[in-house]
Amino acid sequence: MNPARNTHLGGPLAALALAAAALTPAVSQAQQSPYYIGASLGASHDSNLLRLGNDQQAGSGQTKADTTTQASLLAGFDQPFGRQRAYANVSVRDTRYTNNTLYNNQGYTLSAGLDWSTIDRISGSLSATANRSLASFNTAGIGLLTEKNLQDTTGIGATVNVGLVTEYSLVASIGHRQVTNSLDTPSVKALDFEQDNGSIGVRWSPRASTTFGLSLSETRGRYPKFVTNNDGSFQADRYKQTGVDLTANLQPAGTSAFDARVSLGKTSYDLNQARDFSGLTGTIGWTWQPAGRVKFTSRYTRDTGQNSYAVQLFGVPGASDYTQLNNSVRVQADYDVSGKIAATAAVQVTDRKLTNTISLIDLNQTGRDTSTVLSLGARWAPLRSVLVGCDLSTENRSAGGELGVPLRDNTIGCYGQFQLQQ
Repeated sequence: MNPARNTHLGGPLAALALAAAALTPAVSQAQQSPYYIGASLGASHDSNLLRLGNDQQAGSGQTKADTTTQASLLAGFDQPFGRQRAYANVSVRDTRYTNNTLYNNQGYTLSAGLDWSTIDRISGSLSATANRSLASFNTAGIGLLTEKNLQDTTGIGATVNVGLVTEYSLVASIGHRQVTNSLDTPSVKALDFEQDNGSIGVRWSPRASTTFGLSLSETRGRYPKFVTNNDGSFQADRYKQTGVDLTANLQPAGTSAFDARVSLGKTSYDLNQARDFSGLTGTIGWTWQPAGRVKFTSRYTRDTGQNSYAVQLFGVPGASDYTQLNNSVRVQADYDVSGKIAATAAVQVTDRKLTNTISLIDLNQTGRDTSTVLSLGARWAPLRSVLVGCDLSTENRSAGGELGVPLRDNTIGCYGQFQLQQ
């Protein structure tokens, strides 16, 4: 699954609606009102909606290309009180396909949290997310799904920060994530998983613009229905991930900012040992704003499947990725043409190492694919409460091995959102 694309996550307009909703806090603050309510409507055309390979054909009653419409209702609040801050955002959406009507679905995204602090040097946060969306049409190892599969993702997390001395603090975090699929077939249910994670470390801030961190982390999870026995019972596959994490956030000048996370870790599975991994993962990002209207963002990410999912979960709807290893580079340029018009251009290259993730049979199946995605977008806010825009993207994927599937795809979509502050 390519994290750069959300075609299979509630339709291609889900990310657009959420991106529009992300503008809410700034508008809310400008109007001195913490509450908002709104609606969005969009349409898009995808030349390869089903994510079919170059030599694959759509099934009976299906079409490779399709036009999608999506309507969403949005609401939320962001309210400080005393030393605390509470927030919540919800999006409820209905997605319809012109030709592939069997995938018509209703979904939602919910995020809520609480940031807190005491009169001493103790602070922290609580967060929760929930999302229901259409899962991937065409998954490596399973193939094209001819039935609708809704994927529910949930997550909760908590962090505590205890100041030790002026420059140092102790940071601890815990979290839980779970993914369930609605389609009750062994190959799909084998992808259900749940995990618990925790970390503890020290953060050093020698100055306001510089922060370093060192922590120990551990994640334990399982695929509860990895194997379906002849009698209908299930056999779980458990995994354990441990690591040492080094983080850094630097802002050497007003125009540049760097952030990095480097982790040395090991992941081991009880049954699907072909997915075992040991080595370096992490991410490096650079934001450069040479002028007030222009901003460049670059990021390199190297992660394993569950890590890829975790990164997505607490942002836009989580994209669960069951690959063994992902390497991704993304460069984006944003330009504010005026106070009401903005444009975006981006390129992302993702290389994935694939292994069988659904069965003890043919665990030696492997593959690799490399995807290049080019995207352009434009947004116009004629009024404070109105946002309209269009996006265009093209993807070219080369692949090899038993699990790799080469493909091409082009998508164009436009959307509009109306939002009121209460």
